[in-house]
Amino acid sequence: MKNFVLKVCLLALYAPFSLVAQTVPKYVLLEHFTNSRCGNCAASNPAFYARLGSLFGENAHHITIHSRVPYTSCLFYQGNTAPQDTRADFYGVVGTPVVSLNGGAVQSVSNVSVGILQGEAAKRSPIGIQVTESLSGSNVNATIQVKTYGVVPAGAYKLYAAQVLKRVNQATPNGESIHYDVFRKWMVNDGIAFTPAAIGSSLSISYTYPNETIWSSNENYLVVFIQNTATKEVLNSGTKFDPTLPASTQEANLLSQKIHVYPNPATTDLTLELDDLNAASFSIFNAQGQMIEKQSITSAKKTVSLAGYAKGIYWIRVQTQDGFGNQSFVVE
Repeated sequence: MKNFVLKVCLLALYAPFSLVAQTVPKYVLLEHFTNSRCGNCAASNPAFYARLGSLFGENAHHITIHSRVPYTSCLFYQGNTAPQDTRADFYGVVGTPVVSLNGGAVQSVSNVSVGILQGEAAKRSPIGIQVTESLSGSNVNATIQVKTYGVVPAGAYKLYAAQVLKRVNQATPNGESIHYDVFRKWMVNDGIAFTPAAIGSSLSISYTYPNETIWSSNENYLVVFIQNTATKEVLNSGTKFDPTLPASTQEANLLSQKIHVYPNPATTDLTLELDDLNAASFSIFNAQGQMIEKQSITSAKKTVSLAGYAKGIYWIRVQTQDGFGNQSFVVE
């Protein structure tokens, strides 16, 4: 009877995890509204950045938008008032510091826990966004490729491309001296209408923008995202720092096929073995999409302790220089 139950569990796994090949990781887009004269912002922002932790640059994309509230004399707000007003009004921002996760309702940065961030980081998307940028004299040439891997829900979508300054070292009246991913301007005001390509195909868009050194920034880059204008849900986002997307759902399958986990089912330990993959890290998620743990990978084989793991279904995501691969396993 035990063998029969196990077979049923593994067959049940086939349907949801076969869908992984039709999707790619959905990055957490954080639109963070703050103000450089706001004392509450100075008190809350550092802890917020600390909670983002390892999501920065790997599972999350962050844009700091400086709002006109509570002080219109904010240095960064004055740098480009109209587009920041438009974005704050889009979310109904009436105070700072607040943040929208993937287009959701704004909430205080203090309410955004590690668990909430990990839950968002476990989501998947039917589209992937690849951004490449190269310096050409005093300009930056950017190419955006949007690949369709699965069925995109019906909706009115727009593509937004925001130029941001990665780190600004600037002492401001509220006491902050380091500011991350500071919004500079949109490539096109209020975005452009976007219709996804057919499954297995992609669309490309190019932009050119000045290589600015304003505010002593050490790097500027684009954060690109696609948003449903009716529901405000962000379908996915991308930057030049992301791993290369799989060329197709078939390639996504091949990446997953190079990841082996055993024994499966497992009880006390799980072995992760990789075939010719230049991997950097792996994450384990439970059936509810919550991240259980994350570790770096320094060899082709690694033993993972399952101490403290409840019985159930889990999946492991391995990040490589070639993209992401996934495998599922059962703890019994």
